Parts: sequence; C-alpha cells; structure tokens
Amino acid sequence: MIWIALALWTYKDSQSRSNNILVPILSTILVAATFFIGWLIYLMLRPSYTLEQVRLIKLRERESLAKASEVELCPRCKTRAQPEFKYCPICGLDLKSTCPNCRRSVRITWNICPYCGHQLEDLET
Repeated sequence: MIWIALALWTYKDSQSRSNNILVPILSTILVAATFFIGWLIYLMLRPSYTLEQVRLIKLRERESLAKASEVELCPRCKTRAQPEFKYCPICGLDLKSTCPNCRRSVRITWNICPYCGHQLEDLET
C-alpha cells in the first residue's frame, strides 16, 4: 500500500515540478521499480521548486526590477528618489526643472525634453 502511495505521490509531485511529459512517467517507474531507494533518488534529483513557485519567484523579480527602475538617484548625493519627487529628501537638490520650450516638467538629468524634443542645457546644479 505504501509502495502505491509513494508512486502516486511521485507522479503528482513530478508533474508539479516539470513541463516535460517524460519526467513524471520516468520518476514513477523509478519509484515503482525500486521502492524506497528510488523515492530517495527522486527526492535528491527533483527540482527544488514547483512550477507555480518558479512562476511566483519570477513575478516577484520582475516586480522588484520594475520598482527599482522607477527609483532614480539624486545626482548630488546619490540618494534614491521617487520619480515624482521635486526635491531630494536628503540634500534638497531640485530634481526637476521646466522645459523652456513647452513648459513641461523635466528631470534635471535629461538632455532632451521627451515632450517636445527641445535640447536642454545642463540643468544640474
């Protein structure tokens, strides 16, 4: 009875850890043929994470990268500043300026206004 339970568990577990059709079949055959030793071998060789866990890890990584790309560094003190910040919260540097051509808000690190294409002077102080 335990032999059947281990084989079924191995099949289900290997299905949740691999997209390959052969992996669950071969894993189950290994456990069915060698019982406990095959199960131990399977436990050592199986992927650490299920496909769902891998998907969540990748999603969190993408989310972290997106958040990190939203944050800018102050040109003066290198403190992290959100894109909507007008001033650096540490040194007080004005992080935004106004495009002289279209009057829209631009970051002081930009060379060209993304709204009208006007060449910006060195706005950093």
